[in-house]
Amino acid sequence: MATSCSRPNMCNRTGQAMVEVFVGLVGIIVLAAVLRQYVTLARARTDVMAEARSMASSHAVSLAYSADDAEFIKDWDDGDDDMRYNGDDFPNPDGDDAASFPSNIVSRAARNDSDWGIYGDVPGNPLTGLQDPANLSAVFGLVKGEAATNVPLLQAVQDLLYDAESVDVKWTVWMTQMEGL
Repeated sequence: MATSCSRPNMCNRTGQAMVEVFVGLVGIIVLAAVLRQYVTLARARTDVMAEARSMASSHAVSLAYSADDAEFIKDWDDGDDDMRYNGDDFPNPDGDDAASFPSNIVSRAARNDSDWGIYGDVPGNPLTGLQDPANLSAVFGLVKGEAATNVPLLQAVQDLLYDAESVDVKWTVWMTQMEGL
């Protein structure tokens, strides 16, 4: 027995609503997974940042902690992602490094080299130590705090967005020593 369709343009659309509902549910599930993963990564980042800051601040007020050797005044080259100021950048030993700090910055603290004698006459003057590029970390008293964690990725995120089981979250904080304050 043949059925007749009272509205011919609706006869070929049977089941379309079911497909739309299914596609919509898949989209909502993917969006929920991505949102949950984002929140997990943001929380891990905040926790790692707080841990690194806590470590650096405890080093900063410690009397026994010695200043770290910082690579803080150098040229840096972009890493593989060609983006500046992120974790895959590396120091360029052939560029302007700490040796240029005295000539480019410290030398401007005096009109000429003979005026540096005035700074040397003051006992305990920290500006005199700035002329020695090997001693800059100690002069500035930089201490470092680092923390890292590994965040597992949800299976949906692994399958759809990023093919890895986990993501490393790292944070480095530099502070100046306060010497027992």
